[in-house]
Amino acid sequence: MGELLPRFVAAFKRGLEGELAAMQASTEALAIPLSHGEDLGALRYRFALTAHDRLVPGTVGSLETSRGPQRVAIERVDDGRVTLSAAQAIDLE
Repeated sequence: MGELLPRFVAAFKRGLEGELAAMQASTEALAIPLSHGEDLGALRYRFALTAHDRLVPGTVGSLETSRGPQRVAIERVDDGRVTLSAAQAIDLE
């Protein structure tokens, strides 16, 4: 019985990894141009949008910056603007 548990856990982990890989492969990437960035403080930023029909508050995504991709969460979408919260400071220059 003692050797069954580690084998089960290993098989379960492999199954989860496979499911995550399949989900990531099937998820279509969405790139939306942002402009006129504004620092709101506390790692929150507001940008002007060209289109926002597919942005949903609460969604987590990646923002391409000069330092590479950064993880952000969409807080609000309104009046042609999006407000994001970031895990790290975003260089708006």
